[in-house]
Amino acid sequence: GAFHSVIRILPGGDHYHDFLSKLDTIANFVKTKLVDKNGNLIPVIFRPWHEADGSWFWWGYHNDAQNTADDIKKLYQTTVYYLKDNKGIHNFLYAFSPDCGGSSEIDDYSDIYPGDSFVDIIGTDCYLSPNRGGSFLQTAMDKVIQTAQSKGKIAALTE
Repeated sequence: GAFHSVIRILPGGDHYHDFLSKLDTIANFVKTKLVDKNGNLIPVIFRPWHEADGSWFWWGYHNDAQNTADDIKKLYQTTVYYLKDNKGIHNFLYAFSPDCGGSSEIDDYSDIYPGDSFVDIIGTDCYLSPNRGGSFLQTAMDKVIQTAQSKGKIAALTE
């Protein structure tokens, strides 16, 4: 049945503090392990909640957990805000990377887009198959590039 998985880890949810503990683990790892020999933080492309437009992850849209687009946006925003502002992680480039052809079309990604201030890279995860050839990938990437350019972001094939 429906259990609204994402809302449970957002502020006010019954697993919010558990979620923050997981983000604390990420922050501690970054600050202690992702440093160069001089102790400087190494830049990292961080891709939280990838393919959130699909139904195959518990944080996804269009799934049995009945996560709403607003839930998914808040999850991404909460993650970025907490890591940047609460934990001082400033070496992440945040990648927003929905699937290239899952439950929604790239034109519908705006439903779950967390906002320009939370995203540095706009990408897509795209697996090719006999039904998804090079022209499918080219079309998907054309849309990603157009969207990224319109927002002043970096475009990427993220998986």
